[in-house]
Amino acid sequence: MGLTELQEDAELVVSELLTNAVLHTRRGDSVRVTVTRLGEGRARVAVVDLSKDRPAPRDAGGDQESGRGLEIVEALSGGQWGVDLQLWGKCVWATLSLESEPDE
Repeated sequence: MGLTELQEDAELVVSELLTNAVLHTRRGDSVRVTVTRLGEGRARVAVVDLSKDRPAPRDAGGDQESGRGLEIVEALSGGQWGVDLQLWGKCVWATLSLESEPDE
């Protein structure tokens, strides 16, 4: 089974993680996006940057235009996301999975 069914979710997760990296790193720092197939129906998307600052979910009010990115990542990944700190920065990742079809 392919992973095309995960494409829209993966694009949204990458968009949210990449936006965080761009907004919260120093100008001129490099940012890298990776996508790794983990097996049938599973993929890991990650954004790597040079900042060691961990992303932190915020409590965005109903009228705020930002602050919901990590909530979106949490929802789309089923809570399967995290941060791996490195000597040079960090990798923020999320695992996406195709949901099993219910038995009929």
